[in-house]
Amino acid sequence: MKLPYRVGDSCDVPLGDGRVARARIVAQAHHLVDLAIEGGERDVLVLRTTDRALVLQRWHRRGRGQPSVEATVPRFARIVGPAHAERLAARALGVALAAEAPLVVRAVHAFADLGATLAAIPGDAMLVLSATLAHAQLAALEAWFATHPHATLRLDGAGAQHVATVASWRLGRLVVAGNVSLERVRAPHVRRLDVLVPCASAQVVRAFPALESLRVSALRADVDIAALAELEALRALDCAHVRLVTPTALARLRTLRALRIAGVIAPPPSETIAALALRTLAIEAQSTYGSLHAIVACEHLEELELRELWQFAIDDVAFVHGMRSLVRVEIDIGGRRKNVELYRRATWAHPWPFAFVR
Repeated sequence: MKLPYRVGDSCDVPLGDGRVARARIVAQAHHLVDLAIEGGERDVLVLRTTDRALVLQRWHRRGRGQPSVEATVPRFARIVGPAHAERLAARALGVALAAEAPLVVRAVHAFADLGATLAAIPGDAMLVLSATLAHAQLAALEAWFATHPHATLRLDGAGAQHVATVASWRLGRLVVAGNVSLERVRAPHVRRLDVLVPCASAQVVRAFPALESLRVSALRADVDIAALAELEALRALDCAHVRLVTPTALARLRTLRALRIAGVIAPPPSETIAALALRTLAIEAQSTYGSLHAIVACEHLEELELRELWQFAIDDVAFVHGMRSLVRVEIDIGGRRKNVELYRRATWAHPWPFAFVR
């Protein structure tokens, strides 16, 4: 198999501020490359990373060069991902980037002074409520979420019994991970919901009528697409490892702009997907599809992921090369030769990150 690079090649590594750094491939072995990041007349950094960004055309190749031996990486050096490599290169060249904000997860317990505890938590954190709280503590929690619209609340274990109470709060995102009953729940302000346990779709619709983003990931649970069509503001739907009921009703979700289906039973026909005005589409581990050519009708599609679709050959997905609206594509149809050839023919790049919800 011919890879789209070789030792001695130079490439452009994005630095995150619109500029790029020139890098040389000084070594290569088993899908790993050693890169020397150039800064003026010297190398400012040598690191080891995967070749994913080269194969996916994230790092554009400048041209062929001669193998270089002056820059080396220790044999057992740490392997970093391409996105991490870009940030390391930016730091080495003195490029100021916004600090990455890792997801902060905090468990909520029955502290004596919950208000003081919450004051030290960043506003985009995920709080996990897995215990029973007193009324005063729930009030302190509600007040905190009212001033932190980007925070997430996850209900698990005994904390799930508070679902009817917290659902009326102004939450940026709610994750239901414990067994709950939604019969008496009314959540007019919740826009983003993750359901990780079996729940009747009709109950979800009645309880959360203002949803804009819904993620359902409960092994083999039924998701009634016809019921979800009642959600008039739904823009993003993510279904993983569930069974879709009435999948053709997906065409009735006219406001949908982002769709992900991963390992679901009874996925929607590709023609149904093509009828939507999607900007983002991710299809993963769906072996029953014989063809996805119908999605060329998605005229406004900007992001596309086709992963673990190992039943396809190169020609089966070559139609993506003619979709001019695409700006970000990730394809895995099994077999490295097939994937490399698809990207060799492509005109789109692979920017990070994958923005599922716009």
